[in-house]
Amino acid sequence: MKAKNPCTIDGCDLVQYGRGWCENHYARWRRHGSTHDKRAESRDARVRFEERVDRTTTPLGCHLWQGPPNGSGYGYFNLNGRSVGAHVAACLLAGVDVPSGYEPDHLCRVPLCVRMDHLEVVTAAENKRRAASVRWGKVSA
Repeated sequence: MKAKNPCTIDGCDLVQYGRGWCENHYARWRRHGSTHDKRAESRDARVRFEERVDRTTTPLGCHLWQGPPNGSGYGYFNLNGRSVGAHVAACLLAGVDVPSGYEPDHLCRVPLCVRMDHLEVVTAAENKRRAASVRWGKVSA
């Protein structure tokens, strides 16, 4: 029986399938026209994030997220392979920890704002309490 040759793509040891490539590289070429995975060249998350932020001054001084909002009106961002709120990404990219059970509260009450001095990491319960007090016309702390 003839031994199968390895894929001709550098670093790939899978068995050849077609055109000298393994089945994975062949399928990628068929779908995308190239055996190269462009996702591997992903740009720095901070650069991608900053491209979506409008820092022109709003009446409240917010830095507004320009990416698409989710159904609740908050921006979202793909960070480390998972989709997170743009305000959460702003905290994480600034080195601010957002532990489980905590979330960034928009002190300005603008869901698309990602300005760090407008965000405060609080418990989910505190964030809901503050939001309810604003809805009922009470002054929030």
